[in-house]
Amino acid sequence: MSEISAFDPDRYKAFERDGWRRSSGEYHDLFGSGTAQAAGPLLDAVNAGAGTRLLDVACGPGIVSGAAAARGCSVLGLDFATGMLAQARERYPEIEFREGDAEDLPLKDASFEAVVCNFGMNHIPRAERAVAGVFRVLSPGGRYAFTTWSPGSAQYRLVNEAVQAHGDPDVPLPEGPDRTLFSDPGLCKALLAGAGFEDAEVAEIPIVLKCTGPEHLIDIIYKSTVRTRALLEAQSLPARGKINRAIAEAARGFEKDGTLEIPMPAVMVSARKP
Repeated sequence: MSEISAFDPDRYKAFERDGWRRSSGEYHDLFGSGTAQAAGPLLDAVNAGAGTRLLDVACGPGIVSGAAAARGCSVLGLDFATGMLAQARERYPEIEFREGDAEDLPLKDASFEAVVCNFGMNHIPRAERAVAGVFRVLSPGGRYAFTTWSPGSAQYRLVNEAVQAHGDPDVPLPEGPDRTLFSDPGLCKALLAGAGFEDAEVAEIPIVLKCTGPEHLIDIIYKSTVRTRALLEAQSLPARGKINRAIAEAARGFEKDGTLEIPMPAVMVSARKP
């Protein structure tokens, strides 16, 4: 599956680490309101309940870890971004969080009954390594589930259309996996089967990002994303102003009762270790 990693993975990982260092402080309160909507379906997909030993890979500020702990799971959250871990520990002091790389899990074999990854796979440069590591740390019969963005996400469409119209979509940035790559059911099933998983399933999760207005949406984009933020900050100042105004104008089309409701459907993939 070489098409997943046809770029410099180490350069991309450094870019991601620096980006999340900048975005960690406000992610939970901004974009986290959207990604949190996938927590319940993810935990259901791995049968998370009282006593389940659960690993949350790329845990960020601990949103899914917190939801799992509320179900009575024994949770370990793992992330390579120290700023995110600081946020997670502050918000969920009862949960253990560790610094670690999703491509090289610093954990014992067969030590978890469930593993989840909420919108992390599209940030991991070598997906095959990550999935193989998850398979290794799962006990037999354990389940894995992850989410990623669907091509139907309106937020990304608003940004892409504004950049196409008023900026330069080809500004030099480190190449990485496409954010919607893992919305391809065939690719996901092949990736999981290659690691040894069985019974892979793919489902869509409806997510709606609610914003108080266009300025709130733009705040979310600039303060809680990495690649999108880098794309916008690489534009000239005049172009960036036009792009921001275009995003704001287009976003008003999603207003409902004084609130913007931006549809951001997600794809959830789950499978079982035999």
